[in-house]
Amino acid sequence: MSINKKDIKRDHIIVSHSWDRKYGLKETKTGKSRIVPISQELYSILLEYSSRSIHNYIFSKTTQDKPIANYSIRKEFYKALENIKISKNEREERSIDFHSWRRYYNTRLVVKGYPTAIIQAILGHSKDSNMTEHYTKLTIKDLSIVIEKNKNYRNVL
Repeated sequence: MSINKKDIKRDHIIVSHSWDRKYGLKETKTGKSRIVPISQELYSILLEYSSRSIHNYIFSKTTQDKPIANYSIRKEFYKALENIKISKNEREERSIDFHSWRRYYNTRLVVKGYPTAIIQAILGHSKDSNMTEHYTKLTIKDLSIVIEKNKNYRNVL
């Protein structure tokens, strides 16, 4: 997670690079920067956490100025799932991984009715809506919410 201190703003984070163990700091997959909105609460937490870091990166476990490795984050994430009684088997059955949060957030934005262009901008998807659609994982509950929200339009059908 290569969040640099200078990328954290009061109401957003600028994502303009990624980290690779082999190649180090590099541009994003799309080659484009994006802005990810954050709450005031998250801003305060990141600010406090960054004050403890002696490096440019918010999350760093080494004495060198480089971000924490992806495998370390994944390991801690799986440990946290085990702590809340989600076993490895259940995690695999439900396809839960660190990237699940991205799919979840994408789906919540879709269900709330945000325009595709806004979702694409936040998640860094290209102008093609295929990736946004790929990340949308609707449940029966999601469909019920959308139907209830749009009950005034039922007579159209």
